[in-house]
Amino acid sequence: MVSFTLVRAAVFVTVTVFAVLELALGAAITNWTTTKLNGFFSFAALAIATAILTICTLPVMLFLSFRRTGAIPSMVASEFGWTWILWILWLAVGGSAANISGTRIVMALIDSVHNQLGTLCREVQALEAFGFLAWIVLFAYNIILTYIIVTQTTRGNANIWTIYIMQVEFDTPAQVAPQPSMGDVENKADANFAPQYPPTPNPIASPSPASTPNPNYASVNQPMMSTPTSATTSPYPQV
Repeated sequence: MVSFTLVRAAVFVTVTVFAVLELALGAAITNWTTTKLNGFFSFAALAIATAILTICTLPVMLFLSFRRTGAIPSMVASEFGWTWILWILWLAVGGSAANISGTRIVMALIDSVHNQLGTLCREVQALEAFGFLAWIVLFAYNIILTYIIVTQTTRGNANIWTIYIMQVEFDTPAQVAPQPSMGDVENKADANFAPQYPPTPNPIASPSPASTPNPNYASVNQPMMSTPTSATTSPYPQV
């Protein structure tokens, strides 16, 4: 299985190469139109701006993710948001170039001035093609990145947005919490739990009622009565 780091590096390098080609084509088209027509096409200016943003950001993000830890552009949230913004910009570049190259006005100009405008039309078509190619590559990468983020979120990784892109363990399997056994549930009973009913006394260990003094009555010391003997009860006088 191809690692996510290799796919990410290939996508960033490919889109950067397309951006360099778009910058060259946009500059050539703008140079011709400003010289011959005293104006410029809006799609060419958008292509130049998008290419500059791509060249200035994607290589820097790739370099920082490999060489430096703790950089804000290397966070998952930063990369996710910025790649989607570039995807929208490249879609706008390709769509606007396709709108211009498909008009009948351009075809009429090519027929009237074939030598000069023929080169311009081919440059516009090349700019359109590379714009859509960069859009497709970024779209595929964003789909993969979105799938990975959703998978990590469902696995319980709530900090996926704030960690750095090179520190995410994308191949980590889902962690299933172990089910507690019956013995573990019984051992985890609360020691401070008070029962609803008083405990039943044990008749073997409890003392008998006769040997237990009654606290409701005070103990009174009664005098001992002497038992008369046979000498005191004799009817005859003692000599």
